[in-house]
Amino acid sequence: MTQPLIVSLPHPLGKAEAIRRLQSGLRQIRSQYGQVVDVTEEIWNDNRLALQINILKQRVSITVASFPDL
Repeated sequence: MTQPLIVSLPHPLGKAEAIRRLQSGLRQIRSQYGQVVDVTEEIWNDNRLALQINILKQRVSITVASFPDL
């Protein structure tokens, strides 16, 4: 298994707004790219999102978390 790619995107949005935008973005991906992107699993657990996506027949696992400023 390859090493995960970790990306940190600091933002001033707050938890609720960040999660709302993530949900909106997923809806947009499904509507615009549904012919090549298949979201096979979407699990929300508080501020963490786990996704399984098939993109052009390649499986991608993604975990997204929104944390307060530290």
